[in-house]
Amino acid sequence: MPHVYHTNPARSKPRVEFSDIVVAMNSLASLLQDRPVAWVKASDEARKRSQDTAPTEEALGRAELLWGATDLSNRFRELLDKRGVSIYDRTIEHHFTGSAIVLDPKTRGILMTFHPLYQGWQQLGGHDEGEHDPMVISAREAWEESGIDDLWICDWPILVYPHPAHKCRSVTDGQHNWHYDICYMSVALDANFKASEESADMRWVSLDELKQFVAEGEASQMVLDMTQNALQLYDALASLKNLPAS
Repeated sequence: MPHVYHTNPARSKPRVEFSDIVVAMNSLASLLQDRPVAWVKASDEARKRSQDTAPTEEALGRAELLWGATDLSNRFRELLDKRGVSIYDRTIEHHFTGSAIVLDPKTRGILMTFHPLYQGWQQLGGHDEGEHDPMVISAREAWEESGIDDLWICDWPILVYPHPAHKCRSVTDGQHNWHYDICYMSVALDANFKASEESADMRWVSLDELKQFVAEGEASQMVLDMTQNALQLYDALASLKNLPAS
């Protein structure tokens, strides 16, 4: 099983040895070597719709295969079993969301947006708009928020993680609300972005800069975990020569 970067509130500066990353990358490559991995253009994927829970169940299964079944993924499954596709209804307390870590393959930069409501640097993402499919939500949100047309998303999740979203305006009383987020890796073959109105700021940052944001309380450990898993998956797919063509 590869090294998994999971959020630990007590751990502000995780220590990861280079040898651990190499072993993890090789482990992911072995897991994916004989399995289908698809890259889909985000603007094309954004138009799809699902009427059942099959895409969500597949996403959770793939996440558990790559990163291991955890108490966190079990929480996702329990909510999905209980509520079905209504888990995407943003007006109901505790709902699924989709997001993407967008990478620049030339610089290994990460595209971050500064969320005006939560006052912090975050990955691109948001609520369901009738898709009922976490990958489609992630693709649409990344495409709309970045304005990048040559944007490709990998169909294997990099992290499933529930986190408090008490400022969510979609629910009547959000003080106990949680977002159950399924995050994917996306690659921008054109680094020129045009931030949407939802972003107070947007920029490409290095992994070291993101770590500094976390240390200074300007980004969450969860975002760093997502990013490290995204880079790990990217390197594994690069070793398999399975990347979107530039």
